[in-house]
Amino acid sequence: MIQITGQWAIRPEHVSAVGHPHSVHNRPGLYQMEVQLIGGQTLNLVAPKPDIDATRETLIQAITATG
Repeated sequence: MIQITGQWAIRPEHVSAVGHPHSVHNRPGLYQMEVQLIGGQTLNLVAPKPDIDATRETLIQAITATG
């Protein structure tokens, strides 16, 4: 299980796609990123830029490690 931005804990093998972070309208300093899961669910993550970038990198590394 991977903790992501303190909002979710997921298994890397359940992730089917990781989106690119983009700024949140009218909320300076916050960025949003979508994580799509097998089965059609989507997690919307919102966090400051350094946190969202670190989360994305952690997810991608975990996904590629599980093969």
